[in-house]
Amino acid sequence: MDYWDTSALFKLYFPETDSDWFITRFAAAREPVVTSEIAVVELYCNLLRNERMGRMAPGSAATQFRRFTEHCDTGSIVALGVDRAVVLQAQAWADRAFGHSRPVLIRSLDLLHLSTATLIRAEVVVSTDNRMRDLAVLLRMEVAPS
Repeated sequence: MDYWDTSALFKLYFPETDSDWFITRFAAAREPVVTSEIAVVELYCNLLRNERMGRMAPGSAATQFRRFTEHCDTGSIVALGVDRAVVLQAQAWADRAFGHSRPVLIRSLDLLHLSTATLIRAEVVVSTDNRMRDLAVLLRMEVAPS
């Protein structure tokens, strides 16, 4: 199963030069795409920010967020909550990231994403965030796109 962070999900709802790869992978998925509930807030904020910056037509953020919630309602996307196990795993990954000989300067929410991916035993972490990808590789997780 794939774990998608917000940077990957965003490509489904806001067209960027590489969005086609993400749209194709999402459409071809045999299992639901899994993410964290923190992605719900991150995605909403990113859409609103882009609308406010004039990169989206007025009202588009709400429309695209409705598409996302429809994907969640139909089970195409599953957003998992953050519980104590996720927090403890994030702390362990923070120790690895910052304690490595070449530290990965990962952000807290990205640690929660990777911790969730770890706990569900995701086969692939789908992300465009370089720090998150670097830590996933350090943790011997497969990342996409390659």
